[in-house]
Amino acid sequence: MGLKKLPTINMLKTEYSALAAEKKTLYGGYHQARKYMQDILTARQNAEALLGLTRGSSGAGNRAGLTVAAPTFFSVRHERAADSEAGLQPDAQR
Repeated sequence: MGLKKLPTINMLKTEYSALAAEKKTLYGGYHQARKYMQDILTARQNAEALLGLTRGSSGAGNRAGLTVAAPTFFSVRHERAADSEAGLQPDAQR
């Protein structure tokens, strides 16, 4: 019927130790590659933050799908509200 004997415990232990040693050597390269990838992603995020770029879902405008973020400024109302909370007089009454 083509039945084979099961491997012995010693054969299994030998195979396991060989595979574990191979895994250990390959895992070092994996960790280096993963750290490199994380460094690249961090640098990209830093550059995008400095340039004011945001990731968009559609690539309208350029291939990378990046768009320039609109600058955020306080409106006059926000400044006046902050002045009144701080106890300062509005510009017209100063």
